[in-house]
Amino acid sequence: MISSEQLGEYLTDHLGGAAVGVDMARKLRADARDSAEEELFGTLAEEIEADRKLLEDFIGVLGAERGAVKQAVGWMAEKASRLVINEYLVGSHDLRRLLECEALALGISGKLAMWEALQSSCSEDSRVAALDLATLIVRAKDQFLRVEKHRLAAAKKAFAGQATAGG
Repeated sequence: MISSEQLGEYLTDHLGGAAVGVDMARKLRADARDSAEEELFGTLAEEIEADRKLLEDFIGVLGAERGAVKQAVGWMAEKASRLVINEYLVGSHDLRRLLECEALALGISGKLAMWEALQSSCSEDSRVAALDLATLIVRAKDQFLRVEKHRLAAAKKAFAGQATAGG
């Protein structure tokens, strides 16, 4: 049987990342340039929230504690990302958008790595086997590809040198 304590620590770290991912997707949705982007980032926020809830429930099944310190660090990381990825600090709306898409893509990649780690090392544990890891892996890959399309478009705009703050 796997170590619930070690796995709980690992998953709690990812739980904090999921909260940041939900917030980032919501922020991108609020700043959408058209209805397609609004729908994409709205759907991503809902999917990431569902994954976050599933992860939170699974941590409960393991009997692992979600430490208050880790939750506070996750909250602070989300707030710090808002400061770092600030249009006035980075100098352009398009660069800010690129950084936000990149942060979301990195978070989704981390989630994919987590699901794959569970699948490769813990699948014999009945508690982990109850998760539909194959579906979660496919969904994370799909989420990444959807964000990646917008990240690359944002990079083109950001590096074109045409946009300014607020533009």
